[in-house]
Amino acid sequence: MTTDRPAQRAATPLDEAIRPALEEQARHNIALQEQAEQEQPFIPLGMDSAGNLHYYVLQAESFISMSPDKHSRNNMIFLAPRPYWEANAGNGRGGVRWEDAARHCFTMTGNRKFTPDRTRGLGIWDGGKGVPVYNAGQDCYTLDASGHIVPCSNIADTGIIYTRTEAAPRLDAPPLTDEEGRLVMDYLAAVPFREEHGHLFMGGLLVSSILSGYLSFRPHCWINAPAESGKTDLRNTLLELTGNFSLSFEGAESTPAGVRQYLKGNAVPVLFDESEGKDNRRNLSNIQGHLDNARSATRGGVVLKGNVDGTGQSFPLRAGFMFFSVDNQLNRDSDLTRFIVLTLQKKTGLDVIPTLERIRTARAAMLAAVTPGKLIGRLLKEASAVRRNAETIKKALEDAGESGRRSELFGTILAGAWTLTHSGPVTPEYLEECKEIAASSRLALVEENDSERCLRTIIEYRDKNEGGLLLSELLLHGIPSGNENDQRSERQFREAAARNGVALKPEGGSPKTLFVACGHTAMKEIFKGTDWEGGNCKGALSNFEGVEFKKERLLSGTYRGVSIPLHLVFPDRFPPPEEPKDPDDTQNNGAKLPEPEPSRDVAEQEGTPFDDETEFSNNGTEWPSPVPETRPGHHGKPEEPPDRPPENDAGRHPPRNAVFQQPFFPGGKPPMNQPTNHKTEKTP
Repeated sequence: MTTDRPAQRAATPLDEAIRPALEEQARHNIALQEQAEQEQPFIPLGMDSAGNLHYYVLQAESFISMSPDKHSRNNMIFLAPRPYWEANAGNGRGGVRWEDAARHCFTMTGNRKFTPDRTRGLGIWDGGKGVPVYNAGQDCYTLDASGHIVPCSNIADTGIIYTRTEAAPRLDAPPLTDEEGRLVMDYLAAVPFREEHGHLFMGGLLVSSILSGYLSFRPHCWINAPAESGKTDLRNTLLELTGNFSLSFEGAESTPAGVRQYLKGNAVPVLFDESEGKDNRRNLSNIQGHLDNARSATRGGVVLKGNVDGTGQSFPLRAGFMFFSVDNQLNRDSDLTRFIVLTLQKKTGLDVIPTLERIRTARAAMLAAVTPGKLIGRLLKEASAVRRNAETIKKALEDAGESGRRSELFGTILAGAWTLTHSGPVTPEYLEECKEIAASSRLALVEENDSERCLRTIIEYRDKNEGGLLLSELLLHGIPSGNENDQRSERQFREAAARNGVALKPEGGSPKTLFVACGHTAMKEIFKGTDWEGGNCKGALSNFEGVEFKKERLLSGTYRGVSIPLHLVFPDRFPPPEEPKDPDDTQNNGAKLPEPEPSRDVAEQEGTPFDDETEFSNNGTEWPSPVPETRPGHHGKPEEPPDRPPENDAGRHPPRNAVFQQPFFPGGKPPMNQPTNHKTEKTP
């Protein structure tokens, strides 16, 4: 009897030797087959608008995106083990039809649309119905029904996937207590902010930046700080409070695209140092790009960028941004409505040592008790309370007459400040305090009008040829002090300011106005990248009260420009003039007559735009400077002759080395509750 079965080969010693290994491999294949049948090894997330399909691979705990033509053999094996494909796209002979494997992926994806919100990076997020979820990179935490912190899966029942990244602070220790939170506020209160409530705003901004993934509105801040004012110490302390949960970049050198790619959808605090952007166009462009990112993050936007291969990338932005620099670059209305600006004061004289000691003591006490995990744990527990309190404060401020955007800005920040030291809802007393803070605060630069922003842009411009000094510093250092030893340096400061198209002009015993030559060639550089680039600043500056249109001499030329009362430019240094008391102004039982509106020269207002050229008289000679009058305090001596620039004509002022940098306040007024001090200390 014959059979078609081939004769079996006799077993050899080698077969017996490898039999255990073959049996083990067979058992392993069976196990993989059973696993493939019982568990889906990857999750199809959907197709985006560019046609790319997105998957989450369970074994690797990572994402993969590919276009339909990229579903190759190697990519398929990364998605799932081979037994899975043998079971779902096998050819019946132990092989895999990879085209069928790709078709299997397309079928599982179906018409599901991919949105960036389905994947979330580091941060505290809304996991659904207001329940917060903290993605710590390698761990996830949420709250149980009793409000206690418990671990949870990174794959939620709602379909949201919390990505695995570098490990962020774990929540192993108990959350921060109210007493420990007060240590944070004590430290911030010791920091020399110019603003009366600066510590409250900084504390609230710290909270809102940590909760940026959970909140619907994300305020940002810009911290102005002159040299040696403690900017670096404050920034490093904030980084130490948040650990590796926050990101830090060099603002002017980092590109916006690089920051977006490095964020990877994380909702974390982002700190930018050295955010000056006026050194060159590239740095200026980078800063403006970072502001664009912050603008998108305010409401949680998604930035879409195309690739050369025809596909696209999406970058969801949910971070809270903090910028640190000597002067801010907020020159657009859309930026000013989302930012709070704080200023660090440089302490001088006898105040230096006590201030530094208070800061060191408060910082040491805070860092001894506060850790990033404890701070994040507290905010995870209080996240829903912060959201409710922000709405409560917002409504209270709106009822008090504040605008919607301003109410939302202050409501979010002040709710965060409350959460550092209190649990639960805000009290009626705190609501009243919030109304007073918002009413008296000049922090919201949305109040700054076009004229004030234009003037601030001018006096905060840095002259690179003069060691980076501000124009405000050049102007103030150029005021004659009466000291013969300082006359040469004062003249150099005045000439440097004049080369930038600005000068302080005397009227009597001291300078009374700032003259801005709007058509000067230097204005093109000053207004580069601003709303007035390529235009004329005359219209913006003409709205100041008491402004006059004049022709003034700057160095060897005469220019048309705008003359602004000095108390609107440097309010702390030059108080507003007192109104004259005229007995004829009152009559009819003391009733004051209405004052006539100030008149202006119509021909000047409707004149031709200022140009960059020096004006000449009909015979081709330069217009001479007006002959100054004799002034009191100079012993009847006339001023300098008209063919020379006036020098010692600004009255008596403190020596130049005692003149400090004058801050500019929008509207020409110092902040509320801050005394104006016109005394200066002589430096040793």
